[in-house]
Amino acid sequence: MAAQKINVYLATPGSPGDCRDLLFRAGESAHLQEILKATLSPQLADAFSLGMLREASLTLYTSNASIAAKLKQILPTLLKKLQKRGYQITVIRVAVQAYTHSGSEDKNAARKPEISQAGLESLNQLTIVLPDSALKVAVQSLVKSQRTKK
Repeated sequence: MAAQKINVYLATPGSPGDCRDLLFRAGESAHLQEILKATLSPQLADAFSLGMLREASLTLYTSNASIAAKLKQILPTLLKKLQKRGYQITVIRVAVQAYTHSGSEDKNAARKPEISQAGLESLNQLTIVLPDSALKVAVQSLVKSQRTKK
């Protein structure tokens, strides 16, 4: 099969490559997000992501409840601005959606700082003068685990 331009696939109605509706929705979403970001303060503009526009209802997703509360306060203003731009939106919903980190970010965040050699010596001297107790056992365990890392 000979290589063809992408427009051939996009312009053929009913073909498996008929992506016109998808491309239109993607373009509309990008334009809508630009309008919202221009309308909001810089702090709020980067704190949400746009959901699908379905049946005159738009959903904005945030990562925490405080941002959601701020967005809910300005929803009437946002709705009016979007309607003035020709969007037939009657409802804007705000939902909190937890942000998931990738595995590599979690490994770096979970990394515990190492104790310096001088700090280890000070802790070791502390274990000598401490009476037998849970604190002494905990400090000895900390010193032992830090020394095995190095």
